Amino acid sequence: MNPNNPYPHERAFALQKRVGKEGETFDHSTRATRPVFGPALVQCGNDIFCLYDGRARWVPNEDVLIAHQHFGPPQKVSADVISSSRFGPQLPTKSFPAALAEMTFSQFRQYLCRDLQGVGLEFGAGPRPMEVPALCRMRYADIFSPAEFAEKSTSMRGRSDPTKFVDIDFQDSMDEMATIEESSVDFIIASHVIEHVRSPLRALKKAFDCLKLGGTIILVVPDRNRTFDKNRKITSLDHHLADFYMPSRERDLEHYFEGSRIVEMFTGEALRARAMKRWADRVDTHMHTFTPESFQEIAEWARSQIGYGEYEIYEGALQTPSDEFYVRLHK
Repeated sequence: MNPNNPYPHERAFALQKRVGKEGETFDHSTRATRPVFGPALVQCGNDIFCLYDGRARWVPNEDVLIAHQHFGPPQKVSADVISSSRFGPQLPTKSFPAALAEMTFSQFRQYLCRDLQGVGLEFGAGPRPMEVPALCRMRYADIFSPAEFAEKSTSMRGRSDPTKFVDIDFQDSMDEMATIEESSVDFIIASHVIEHVRSPLRALKKAFDCLKLGGTIILVVPDRNRTFDKNRKITSLDHHLADFYMPSRERDLEHYFEGSRIVEMFTGEALRARAMKRWADRVDTHMHTFTPESFQEIAEWARSQIGYGEYEIYEGALQTPSDEFYVRLHK
């Protein structure tokens, strides 16, 4: 790691300028030499994409890349070029909501991040960090220490390539953020994380404090109705408020019993032993459940009590069946 680089995961263009269709270069996101197709700056409809590393990614402002002498003006291409297997899956070229039904969930995740700029912080990225615009400077946080994360990476071999796990900048939880300076990041991302924290409202308050004015938090949230939690109760706003104002380890125990009983189907003494053991060991689990409707209550509370401004909650039938919905809140 370069000690002079404060952003070791920076996704700004460090790729070599080259002519030809395929080459090798160093990819900062994986710390490995990987094939790069292109790179090329192209325009499809009104959208600008940067094609590199076999993927197409949004570019919020092509003038920035041109100014850095990475590319000339974008060449216009058809949607077929963007969707070709060589450049990965097709990216949406229409604005929401008209194109929503045409997107896969992977494409829509990129749509969520299309206008992000500056310094970003992602919690729980693991081997699949969100794909953000090319010039964003990313930092990563997780509840696991580097050693624990390395062990987790090894244990997931076969399900995820451990070499793809991001390096951790901060060992911290989303509802604590004790190591993150206030007003230090332009955006925060958490995909399938908010359901694991003890107090989602506290997580939103901490995120608000750490965001710069005008910043955005993006959440990818599992929909209770479409996951293994479908038979659990939807966590009420009253419960979230109790967790926020009066945090209680004993109240947390309810979630371990509910998960062990409804999801894992334990009964009797085995249920008690299972839930108590997981609670005592603070095993990572789904502490809360959400639907788009229940999260709207949370977002409205966050506006009135924390100070967030506008928010968006996206749901709908995508091309690829998905168990998640999407939230953007703005400071």
